[in-house]
Amino acid sequence: PSNKVENEPPVIKPSKQDTQKDPTINIDGKTALLGDEIYYRVNIDASRLTDTAYKVWRLGMTDDYDDEYLKLDATNVEILDETGKDVTDKFNIQDKDGVLYAYAKLVDTEIPATGETVKGDPQPEDLKAYSESDEHDPLTRPAIDQTLLGHTYTVTMPMTVIKVTDGYTVKNKATQVLNKIRKDTNEVTNPLKPINPAKDVTVKVGGASANGKSIYKGRSFLYQLDSSILPANRAYPQVDKWDIVDSLDPAFDEYTGQWAVYATRDLLSGGEALASKGDRIAGSGFDSSKLGGDLFTLSAATVDGRNVVTIEATDRYRALVSDDSHEAGWRACIQCKRLAVTDRHENQFTEHYNDKTLESNVVWTRTPDMTPSIDVQKWDRKSGWPNGDRDNSKDALTVSGDTEIVFTITNTSKTDPDTKQGAVFRTKDIKLEDSTIVGDGEVVDLKYPADWDTKVLKPGESIEVTGTLKGVTKTHTDRAKVTGTPLTECPVDTSAPFGDGTSDDESGSKPEAETKSKSDDVVTIDGKDYCSDTKVESATDDWNGYRRTLAQTGAGIALIALAAVVVLGGGAALMAVSRRRKAQAPADTEGSEE
Repeated sequence: PSNKVENEPPVIKPSKQDTQKDPTINIDGKTALLGDEIYYRVNIDASRLTDTAYKVWRLGMTDDYDDEYLKLDATNVEILDETGKDVTDKFNIQDKDGVLYAYAKLVDTEIPATGETVKGDPQPEDLKAYSESDEHDPLTRPAIDQTLLGHTYTVTMPMTVIKVTDGYTVKNKATQVLNKIRKDTNEVTNPLKPINPAKDVTVKVGGASANGKSIYKGRSFLYQLDSSILPANRAYPQVDKWDIVDSLDPAFDEYTGQWAVYATRDLLSGGEALASKGDRIAGSGFDSSKLGGDLFTLSAATVDGRNVVTIEATDRYRALVSDDSHEAGWRACIQCKRLAVTDRHENQFTEHYNDKTLESNVVWTRTPDMTPSIDVQKWDRKSGWPNGDRDNSKDALTVSGDTEIVFTITNTSKTDPDTKQGAVFRTKDIKLEDSTIVGDGEVVDLKYPADWDTKVLKPGESIEVTGTLKGVTKTHTDRAKVTGTPLTECPVDTSAPFGDGTSDDESGSKPEAETKSKSDDVVTIDGKDYCSDTKVESATDDWNGYRRTLAQTGAGIALIALAAVVVLGGGAALMAVSRRRKAQAPADTEGSEE
């Protein structure tokens, strides 16, 4: 029998690594964040191909990566041999539709059976088609450079995470192609995790959100600045930079100098809890010695006309959270004072984490015009409202005797459009003044409602005081005004907005200091404490009336008639005297008779 001839198929063992830029730092299975760089390294194994029966005509790899979540920097794909020598120029490389193709270039190839040399160029233009087609005629088609055999080549693919979906994992494996043989590498994975800073606005620590609601002028409030939550087991655990920058508009917000930072995740040191979630770990007046030093610092500066507040993690804090065996996060609160009325004021902060710049959500608040005011209107009961509101002399009432005058006092304070709340007045604190400014007469015997000493006027509510106008003999104008002390809801004591940090609340932050004990100026109305504000005075309101003269009345007409009678009687007497004189006088008095 003849000898037995065996051609064992070539053995190839391609593999894949998932690393940082430093190829020695493996990140396979580590959590990647938006913007993180992932380096896929595909090892093309040609190390056992030194004694092949036939020339190798195709050698390379195909990598179908997840281009929805990853972007390949194709211009920086490189191929190194096992010695680190760059052999990229010996390969054709093409990135097409989310697939990277890297195949050894074809070279001029001598065909022993024909004695001819087949040109390697032109190189394949469509590497997808080249990688998928197994048709090859060794008598007419060129092969690759056979000196490439006997080595291992690493194709480095720099990727950037361009999209993250919580719970999604990017998976990748490549396929090595040797002639007609295809073999997959191992699979590498990276779970993805979004990181998003978040902003809110509250009146006090742990209080309800005031986002989209009212912050009153002159009141203090808190901007709540939540950092991103860093996941555990990160692809890049080292924290080199972490800060939050809040740019305040000085026309509306004034930073008071009060600030605090709370842990939103347990803070560990050597596996032991240094601070628990919700603990205060930095801020104004905070003693950080128990934590081994300052964990955060705050700085404030004016930049481009805005007041910029920066809260920055110190080297110590960054070192603690660079141990990525656990999640990390923090919440900063800065106290501000609202300076002006506005329909809508927006605010947003910027977080810097390593080389990432992240914008928070936008919060907005309004500051309604809550100006307290009071009004008085005078009118006569006889005419009713509004006919009896006789502000001008042309509308004066004809007074024929005692006249009842009504003073309507109204709380005209502006209100919060959401709550409809505004300043209130205790009627017993309202002073009504009325005086005659033209003519005579006066309003006397003022009568106040029975509940005057207990009544509270809320915005839009009115109360009536009555009096009697007496003594008008001719024209009359009197002028009224009221003065009142508005009561507004007492602000919470903000001198120590962050308390002493000794107990938790549900929000993971420490409670604010309690309101100070009530003073004598504090009034409780409907379960809320109200404090006295600056006195306000109404606009003045005039009322006009007049009394008709005798010439305008029936009595005047009677007097005129009486006067006429007197005049007629006087005329008859004169005529009698004239006749007597005529009888006695001579007839030379022409022209004396009337």
